[in-house]
Amino acid sequence: GTIDPQEERLAENARRPSGEFIDEYIEHIDAERKGLRPNEDHKNQVRYQLERWVEECGIQRLLDADPAVFAQFLANMTTGARSKNFYRSSVLGLCRWAADFGKVPRNPIPSGLIPKLDEKIDRREVSRAMLPSEIQALLAAVPCPRRAYYLIAVLVGLRWSEIHRLSWGDVDLDEAVLRMPASKAKTYRSATLPLPPAVVEALQGIRPLRVDIGSTAIFSGKVTPVTWRKDLVRAGLVTLRRERTASGKLLPQFKRYAPANLEGYENAEGEQFDRKCLRTTFATSMDLIENDRDLVRDQMRHANWDMTEGYLRTPLDRRRALSTKLAAAMLDNGAQDTAGAG
Repeated sequence: GTIDPQEERLAENARRPSGEFIDEYIEHIDAERKGLRPNEDHKNQVRYQLERWVEECGIQRLLDADPAVFAQFLANMTTGARSKNFYRSSVLGLCRWAADFGKVPRNPIPSGLIPKLDEKIDRREVSRAMLPSEIQALLAAVPCPRRAYYLIAVLVGLRWSEIHRLSWGDVDLDEAVLRMPASKAKTYRSATLPLPPAVVEALQGIRPLRVDIGSTAIFSGKVTPVTWRKDLVRAGLVTLRRERTASGKLLPQFKRYAPANLEGYENAEGEQFDRKCLRTTFATSMDLIENDRDLVRDQMRHANWDMTEGYLRTPLDRRRALSTKLAAAMLDNGAQDTAGAG
């Protein structure tokens, strides 16, 4: 009989090692970006997750993938729902791509068999909203470039990755406006954002004298998590639990400034002084001042309110004031009990 070339090719692909599919899928991710900025960190994360899944689940060939085994793999992970969903996206993306592009005869793990987890319910790290006094202490404790960096995060609401990608051509200090190109935004959507006077002043203080600086990066390097936590210590917002080992040797920086070694890094409610707390502070402050959902969502550049809501925190002093009003309303001797009237 006649051998169908397509069936023969599918059968041959089905025998290929799963690692070869991972290599091709990573190349596909690159090509799919259509000229947008390269994101090596994302590709490396996807590759790491797929290789870990293949190794721990014993997947020699892609068709060996089993939905039940993958579900158990996710269940055994000790990370939060967000990380598990990232693994889910990577694995399901690979399987769907392989089936859609005729690499394998069927999708070994259809998306409907692995439900997405609710990240709101299962959050391992919750950023806190900083108080004005804490923001002021932080800004007073750091050098000018990082002061500008932190001001952009807390007053304009940019993500740290977006701040790092900014160039002088993106800001118009005379007009006090930032024009974020789609290629530099996490959401790949351009945005025009106002710059408060404090941000304009901070940027003017670090702006080079050269005229031809349009494509020059505003900030020469990323602010690392260790640098951020060192700044928290400098500002007196957290303190080191210990600086030396039992033998008197100075702890390496990554251990000395690890969250577990910082007193005050996490409050009684489990909210942390992590890097996202500046953007959380921005969202919370906007919501408290304006109480306009659409405006706050637009400023955060989110697609929907649910995403923005995850950044909102109700400060203790506001909750205390509400509690006081509630007590006064309920316990006022002159109040009329009308709850059961009618």
